[in-house]
Amino acid sequence: MKIRVCKALTVSKSQADPSGGIHADNFEILYLTNGRASFAWAGHSCELDAPAVFLIGPSTPHVLESLDPEIGCCFLELSNVNDPFLTTANMDRWNLFQSNKMNGAYSTFTNAIEQSLLFIHRLYVTGEVAHYEELEQACLLELNKIFKLIAYILQSASNEGGHRAGKKSRRSAQEAVNILIDFMEWRYSDEITLKMLADLVYLNPSYLVRVFKEHTQLTPFQYLQNLRLNAATSFLTRSDLPLKVIVEKTGFNSIHYFCRLFRKTYGESPIRWRGRQLDMSGERR
Repeated sequence: MKIRVCKALTVSKSQADPSGGIHADNFEILYLTNGRASFAWAGHSCELDAPAVFLIGPSTPHVLESLDPEIGCCFLELSNVNDPFLTTANMDRWNLFQSNKMNGAYSTFTNAIEQSLLFIHRLYVTGEVAHYEELEQACLLELNKIFKLIAYILQSASNEGGHRAGKKSRRSAQEAVNILIDFMEWRYSDEITLKMLADLVYLNPSYLVRVFKEHTQLTPFQYLQNLRLNAATSFLTRSDLPLKVIVEKTGFNSIHYFCRLFRKTYGESPIRWRGRQLDMSGERR
C-alpha cells in the first residue's frame, strides 16, 4: 500500500460544481473535519455533520456537497491496497454507518480513527514524511490500524443487532476488567467517569466496581488514581515541568487535591519529594 496524495480542501455551498469524481485504480479515504455535508456514492447518499470518515473504492463515482456556507475536509488517495476487509459491501456499510445513531457508542474507536488521519495529514502537509522512510512506514501502520478499527466497529455493531443483552452475557468478567485496564492506561489523563467505564463493557456500575475489585483488589478509580500518581512521579523525577503543568497532564482536576493525595501516599509534599529524588540522583543543580 502507498499513499499517493494527502491534501486538505474546503468546499463552499456557493461553488458551481460539487467536489468528487472517480478514481480508476486508487482507493480514497475522505475525512469530513467540519460542517454539514451531503455525500453520495454509487447510488447511495447520506447527510451528516462532521466528523465523518468515508471509504471510496476504485471506480466508485462520488460527490461531496456542502450544506453549510463552507465545510472542511482532507483526503488520502491510496494505491496497491490489498486488504480483504475492504470489499464494496463493507465500504458501503461503513459509509452508511456514519449517520447511524449507534455510531456514538463507538466514540472511543472513531476518535482514534480521526486522530490517526490527522496525524497522517500533518506529516504529509509539513513534508516531514518525505525525508524519513520511518515516518512513511508509521503512516502505513496508522492506516492499517484504521482499517482494523473500522472492521471491528462494523462486526461489533452487526453482532449487537437486536440482541445486545446476549453480547453482555458472553463477555467474561476478566475480559471486562482487561478492557477497562487497557482503556484507563490509554486515557488516564482524560476525564473518566464510572458511567463511561460501565458503558464501555455494558455492565451495571455497581457490579462493575465489585468485579473489578475482585480481580485487582482495587476499585476502578483507585486503579486510575495509581496510574495518575505513577505518571506524576515520572514527570517529577524526569522533567522540570512546573507542578501545575504536571497536575494538568496527569488528569488531576485540582492541585490541592493532588498535593493532599501525594502527601498521603508518599509522606511528603511533591516539591519536597522531587527535591529529595534529585539530591539522591545527584542531578540537582
